[in-house]
Amino acid sequence: MVPFHVDPTAWALLIVDVQVDFCSPNGITARRGRPNTRMQALPDKINAFVKEIQDLGILPIYVKSVVNEDRLPPNVRFFNEMKGIKRPTQKGTGGEEFYNLDIPAAAVIIRKEAADPFISTNLKQILDEHRVSIVLICGVRTQICVDATARKAFSEGYNVIVISDLVATRDNNADDEQYALRFMDAYVGFVMDSTQVKQVLS
Repeated sequence: MVPFHVDPTAWALLIVDVQVDFCSPNGITARRGRPNTRMQALPDKINAFVKEIQDLGILPIYVKSVVNEDRLPPNVRFFNEMKGIKRPTQKGTGGEEFYNLDIPAAAVIIRKEAADPFISTNLKQILDEHRVSIVLICGVRTQICVDATARKAFSEGYNVIVISDLVATRDNNADDEQYALRFMDAYVGFVMDSTQVKQVLS
């Protein structure tokens, strides 16, 4: 077990992109015929974990992707047009809303417009104001936004733990997910399941 001898109040939990378009059976991922049963199951698991740790003083931060086509950088707009991509969680569609999450009153909510939630947000300021040194990460999709979040958090100087049973991606991307988890564990931080995290915290 990794010896994180740190006051839990110096920890934050980032819940990334648990939203209608990714996790709902009626969201855009499911409507496009891309099975997402693992992402559908994730909100209940995350809710249970948050409830178990809520009295420890860990800061919960809920990250929401909201795509505004009018604000996309030119290179991103060009890339999307050339690839024929219409990104999920478009502003005003309802798909950008959180899905089945029990959000504590003390939680912080961050709206992001890129895979990396540190870009054009006050996330780093919030973490530093709370003297956070260890960042727990869960949510979707493992090989995209979870990966981008972990890499940037590490580069910003935080210790990173990705919670392996509280991340998910589309069912047919399991191989990509496992590669991403191996990469993060090797180069970015630590990959643990929720039981291991609770053991460290206890």
